[in-house]
Amino acid sequence: MMESISGMTIVVLPRGETPYRVTMGMFLLDTHGPGVKDVILRPLERSAFLSHVETLAVTAPMEPVEPSYARKLLHELTAWSRSHGFSPHPDYVKVEQIFGGIDPKACDSTFEFGHDGKPVLIANISDDEWDMAEDDDDDDDDTIEGVADEVVEVEQSERQ
Repeated sequence: MMESISGMTIVVLPRGETPYRVTMGMFLLDTHGPGVKDVILRPLERSAFLSHVETLAVTAPMEPVEPSYARKLLHELTAWSRSHGFSPHPDYVKVEQIFGGIDPKACDSTFEFGHDGKPVLIANISDDEWDMAEDDDDDDDDTIEGVADEVVEVEQSERQ
């Protein structure tokens, strides 16, 4: 994970359904305050998934992390943000299920949010940059199958 001045982080978790298709879960995080700002759950051809990751990596380096690390980051950020009056994206609970049985307690990393523990609102990435990962289909096929891959990709985060 890369340290970020802005606090904006993108967590990407692919789950392999077949050697040629994956379901991609993406979480746009603001670790300075609002928490989980947006989520995407999308079945993709593996080549399209790899293209999304390459596109994201142009903006900031991506670093693989253990799925337990990513899930713990999401859980702790959501709890911290809620304690400061911010709710996660309405679809967060549904998309977070992509982690399946991955135990966040398997991660011993610690995280710090906000500035001196208090929320700070900072301008974030543009909607156009986030929308590049979404497509226009409205098939609502949010079925999650398969097992989590060994690593997830995380962009621009604050790893402690």
